[in-house]
Amino acid sequence: MAPLGALFVAGCSNNQAPPEGPAGGGPGGPRMGGGPGGGPGGGLVDAKATAPDIFQMKCAGCHGDKGQGRMGPNLTKKAGAPDDALYKVIHDGAGKMPAFGSQMTEAQVKELVTYVKGLGKA
Repeated sequence: MAPLGALFVAGCSNNQAPPEGPAGGGPGGPRMGGGPGGGPGGGLVDAKATAPDIFQMKCAGCHGDKGQGRMGPNLTKKAGAPDDALYKVIHDGAGKMPAFGSQMTEAQVKELVTYVKGLGKA
């Protein structure tokens, strides 16, 4: 089994801006609270943002619009990963993956965990 950090980290970092996508906000369109260049960096996520919205804002730049992998690993194969392990990586970061716990609520992180686990089932 891969180490916990391997769940998300392959190539995602704050100093690598993803290529521009539709609407000029990086892959997936405009970013609410994104970092410089539309990347996955700082800024609070809007309280009304849904898990799919958050995924597009904070994750798709590294993991692809559908979690298929890009600079970061393929998340469609994480359906069986323990919820607490995914929560920890999203909240605290790991390796090159930045921490997002300060940018969203606990409920949003939990919703994002559920969303990520469903990517391989869609």
